[in-house]
Amino acid sequence: MASLDASGDAPPPVAGRYAVGREIARGGMGAILEATDQSLDREVAMKVMLDSGESDQVARQRFLREALVLARLSHPNIVPIHELGRDEQGRRFYTMKLVKGRTLQAILTAIKKGDEFTTQHYTLDRLLTIYRKVCDAVAFAHHQRIIHRDLKPENVMVGEFGEVLVMDWGLAKHLDDEQHAKSEAERAQAIEGFNELSDAELAAGAGNLTLEGAVMGSPQYMPPEQAEGRLADIGTHSDIYSLGGILYAILTLRHPVEGKKVEEVLAKVISGIITPPTTYNTMAAPTPKPDGEVPDARKVTGLPHCPDGKVPASLSAVTMRAMALQPADRYANVAALVADIEAYQGGFATSAEQVGALGQLVLLMKRHRGVTIAAAAALAVIAVLTVVFVGGLRAKEREATRAADLAISEKEKALKAEKEARAASAQAQIALAEAAFRSGDFPAMVQALDACPANERDSTWAYLSAKRDGALGPLRVPGFERFGPFAAVPGQPGQFAFAVASGDVGFVDAANGRLLRTVKTGQQRPQELVFSGDGQTFAVRGTGVAVDLHDTATGTRRKSLTLPGERIQKIALGQDAGLLAVIAGARGPVQGGLQLSMLETSTGTVRWQRRAQNFTSVLIHPEGRRVIASSGGGSRFCWIYDAADGREISKHAIYAMCQALHPDGQRVAIGSQQGEVMLVNTLTGAVVQQGKLHAGKLEAMAWTADGHLLTMGEEGKIASGRWLFRLWHPEFLTLRATFGGLNPGPAVNWVLNPASGHLITQDNPPRVWRIPAGRELVKFSHVSEQAWGGAFLADTLLVARKAYELARYDLSTPGKAVELPGPAMGHDRIMAVHPASGRFAVVPLLAPQFVTPRLRVFATEGATVTEQLNREGFPPTIHLAFNAEGDRLVATLRNGNLELLSAKSGQTQFSAVGSYLRAEFAGTGGRLVAIAPHTVKADAVEFHLRQLDGATGKTLLTATNRFHVQALAVSSDRRLVALGGSDHAVHLFDADTLREQPGFRAHDGDVGALTFHPKQPILATASADGSVKVWDHRTGKLLDYFLGLAGNPVTLSFSPNGRLLMVDGQERTTRVYDVAHVAVR
Repeated sequence: MASLDASGDAPPPVAGRYAVGREIARGGMGAILEATDQSLDREVAMKVMLDSGESDQVARQRFLREALVLARLSHPNIVPIHELGRDEQGRRFYTMKLVKGRTLQAILTAIKKGDEFTTQHYTLDRLLTIYRKVCDAVAFAHHQRIIHRDLKPENVMVGEFGEVLVMDWGLAKHLDDEQHAKSEAERAQAIEGFNELSDAELAAGAGNLTLEGAVMGSPQYMPPEQAEGRLADIGTHSDIYSLGGILYAILTLRHPVEGKKVEEVLAKVISGIITPPTTYNTMAAPTPKPDGEVPDARKVTGLPHCPDGKVPASLSAVTMRAMALQPADRYANVAALVADIEAYQGGFATSAEQVGALGQLVLLMKRHRGVTIAAAAALAVIAVLTVVFVGGLRAKEREATRAADLAISEKEKALKAEKEARAASAQAQIALAEAAFRSGDFPAMVQALDACPANERDSTWAYLSAKRDGALGPLRVPGFERFGPFAAVPGQPGQFAFAVASGDVGFVDAANGRLLRTVKTGQQRPQELVFSGDGQTFAVRGTGVAVDLHDTATGTRRKSLTLPGERIQKIALGQDAGLLAVIAGARGPVQGGLQLSMLETSTGTVRWQRRAQNFTSVLIHPEGRRVIASSGGGSRFCWIYDAADGREISKHAIYAMCQALHPDGQRVAIGSQQGEVMLVNTLTGAVVQQGKLHAGKLEAMAWTADGHLLTMGEEGKIASGRWLFRLWHPEFLTLRATFGGLNPGPAVNWVLNPASGHLITQDNPPRVWRIPAGRELVKFSHVSEQAWGGAFLADTLLVARKAYELARYDLSTPGKAVELPGPAMGHDRIMAVHPASGRFAVVPLLAPQFVTPRLRVFATEGATVTEQLNREGFPPTIHLAFNAEGDRLVATLRNGNLELLSAKSGQTQFSAVGSYLRAEFAGTGGRLVAIAPHTVKADAVEFHLRQLDGATGKTLLTATNRFHVQALAVSSDRRLVALGGSDHAVHLFDADTLREQPGFRAHDGDVGALTFHPKQPILATASADGSVKVWDHRTGKLLDYFLGLAGNPVTLSFSPNGRLLMVDGQERTTRVYDVAHVAVR
């Protein structure tokens, strides 16, 4: 974390930039104001330090700390910060994203007061979804070694469009800061300084106030170690306690700890006196109490948002475990807590419960209620018929036969129930496999998958099973089946060079396994093969003291360099092969150690030499300014030397296993035996960042083209031989993806070609992998943090965002996006395209007060753009779509209604009142399909896919979906509808009948965007898990996979010829991928 200037040297004022509006909220040290950033014409929230805080050094430090923490925590569920500075009055301030909505506390209060809309809208299931997003934010912060220390419902903001943001990081702490606990006397003195809270304050939510002093935080949600002022004992387990408190409030609509005075609240917290949430499971009216007394917890009204008005016992157990008095008794991490919430929502037992066989049976019956009722009825009928049979032993033979037939029927029902039970057991194994995957325990995942019967394996099983092995398959090249040293060819996508014992070097295309050419080097039993940074030269060395340099294009030997005396151990070439670094000698103090020499290849002149007990690897900076060397074993250091004279720039103590230079040359990553990575600035030698990436040793790593760090490390104890590939975000070293499939045992050698993402492991036979990061054909950044629309209008013509509006881009030049002149689309963010006619329509999402909202339709012909329609006063819109002919538009309005209009005249043809989220033309007869959340039952979610008459807007058919639908797409022939959302899967429907077709599991996170290929049975999906995937939607087969999204996806679009794919969303980057190679039969 950056250092804090408590004395007050903040950035200079930003005069006149912000127009300050009303005050939104006020706290102990600051106020939050609405403001307009006049330079970017956007609304922001401005937190200003109060005058009373300016004179308090601790308050200033806390204010600056909160700003620095928010700047570090870039996550969809953590409020992003824009700028830090001083206002014209000299007060400190920082600006951040303005979130319009209300706090989680306000939602819970509204439910408690009986607000019908809030109660229906925020069911327990939806509140738990919000809660899981809060947990995601906290888990991300914990991975950054930051704890919040003031988690409570008041600090969770729920936006108008479903955003969930964790706010108020003023008490956040970096776990690596040197903090010491205060003495018992100081704790006592701090507690004595608390003031009494009145009943009115408590009832109004004053329990959410944050206390100052040695005991910091909100009393009702404060863990015992924080309440006692034991600062040294506060850690991630403390936030888990507070998360348990938020869950308590969600379940019971009250604070987890209540009392008349702060001292009473703290005493209860310290002693662990927490009333279990299930205590409130009653429908009796509350007994009136005199003012100042707390109502009897067992005599309160039912909970309208909970199933049957009662807190589920399983969630009560989860809450009590999270809020355990002793940190060791709480959940080990946030992921374990989330796993139990997911288990409850999926109808399975949580780890916090003591559920026996009977309890498991009850859960199974609840998940399959219809079968249970049928089975119970069947048993009752059998019992009655048995009595009748005994009583009428001499009845007619026909009646006996009839009873026997009925018994056979009931037996068939019992067999059906048994089959359902087996299916439920299989689902439990799949859920275990999913939980193991999320925690990184691949052996447990494989064990759970294998325990699932073959006839019960669904698309989720297949999705998880595919993660066992991330390799594409074996690579068999005649003559090079077994090779020695190998390397990627710089600047040549997919190309690798293999050296065999005869000295031949084969150049291979990993994409198709084809041998491109062979170079005969004459170097017998080559030990090392390296390329210059520009890829024009490669060097080969054998077992002696000679190094041969060859021209990559022709294979011609350019030079042979011989070092006198000592045997060569390691070499490295500079960017243009002008410099050669050589490690030579014998390891260990007895043998004299190793010598690092820097040579000029043109003359063979040795610039300088350095000697150490051990050198294991060496790199030359692309600009030729620095040399980076590292070692393990007895000499455990990493050195950075000046390449000109060998002067030592820096030296770091680390047991180095590997090192990799970032593509920009500014950072070098050094991996250690303890699974840690150290990022070092190559110019200054300063340590930029550190983190633990693997449980065991970090064996090897490489950077992708876009700066993601790929590592191979051990999981489990050192020498366990369990290896995984992991991909890490370049800025914060947060985990983006895990790839299984490496063989257990000794570590395997591997090489990554960053130009294409292809990777080869030196197995027997060798295997090809493809890392999905850094594969964008084009990507361009924006100052805006949110995309609302964008699509291809022609094969290389893209309409996408530019800052806070839309613009047209020409993509005909590979790797470039050139903005085209055209109509001004200021404030326009929502759009629809009709490539066949060249038409596109735009409309503002929200128009400023001084701008008249309008819907416009344009026609394009070549470089000419003509406005065909301008309908002023069009209502705020969240989605637009053309019909197949391009002459009609359906608009999904912000108020939930639909409006169908002529794309030529702008005349409204009908309006449909509802709560729609998106609509598209689909099926025959000009019909539409639309998504709308249905009136939900307690603890259930239902979204309706509706078919509407294209002439009247009347609902014709409805299909119910029990998950939060977030994406809707229609195939180019309008015959197929796809949905995606919170269940991470793709659901397909026949557009005419709304009958569901076979779908498939697609992502680790929510599916946020979908689009069909214009010509082939291919579907593209994008998810909050950061990935874009391309599927054969008929079989659910994954065709390609891209990784890099930094936020929730919003829009996804194929070019009309299907060769390009664009994705954009809640981040600052628009990305375009080349998918021309993706095809199906």
